[in-house]
Amino acid sequence: MIPFINLTKQKETFKFAEVSSVVDLNQYFENAKDSQGNDISLNEIEISIGKKPISSHYISSMHQSTVIVVTYSFTDSNLKDHTEKPLLVSNSVTLTFVKKDSKFDPINIESHLIKPIGFLNYQFKLDGIGKLIDQINLLYENYTEYDMCIASSLRVIFDLTTYRYQNHFPNTPLRKTGLEDQVIEIMEIIMSDNNNVRKIKDLIGTRYHIAQNFFIPERYSTYVANSNLGAHVGSTLLPETSMKEIAMYAGAYAQLVDAYCEVKGCF
Repeated sequence: MIPFINLTKQKETFKFAEVSSVVDLNQYFENAKDSQGNDISLNEIEISIGKKPISSHYISSMHQSTVIVVTYSFTDSNLKDHTEKPLLVSNSVTLTFVKKDSKFDPINIESHLIKPIGFLNYQFKLDGIGKLIDQINLLYENYTEYDMCIASSLRVIFDLTTYRYQNHFPNTPLRKTGLEDQVIEIMEIIMSDNNNVRKIKDLIGTRYHIAQNFFIPERYSTYVANSNLGAHVGSTLLPETSMKEIAMYAGAYAQLVDAYCEVKGCF
């Protein structure tokens, strides 16, 4: 048989604010067999970073962004390679450590599900919104593994943003009760505020005429409604293309409300 090493993942990304958590490299090892079908235990596996074997199976906390390729290997003495040496069997996992805050990460922005519609470094001030978007984008890096979680989370962007808006404007309660209607009502309030709407768009950073067409409240009705489908059945009835559309409008709504709250002096 062909010898192998199976790992639980081929890549993983850790995002942190100040310092990352310690990583146990043993967690990535699943199983291994040599060419005779014998099980190779973790104790027989050599773990190395940059071709240099390491004595500890832990990676210490990181303080800066970095990428580490961890290789797991063993020598199968039953087989020879092209140089007639015992065959080296290996597999690797790429660990990416990203130090970040609540800003959109402009690095590899195209791989994100939720992208900024204006300035790449737009920073959210509404509590929890930026963190939620960061976590959804992190899950999207492994979409096939976390598609159900992603589909279920998109509605929370609409919901949490609406909730934060109501927290900051308790003296002007919304007339509507359903989330779909509340999103439209909030957008109508913001877009009708002629004294501040230009300031809001300048803060977001998108060109005025694009924003004028993009922030049409009625357009958001369908996407808020479809996000409810994901919240109930995950990705079962919500394909990735639909998720991308919902995510685009959810992120735009979050930015619009966040910018409005800043312009109104909520922070």
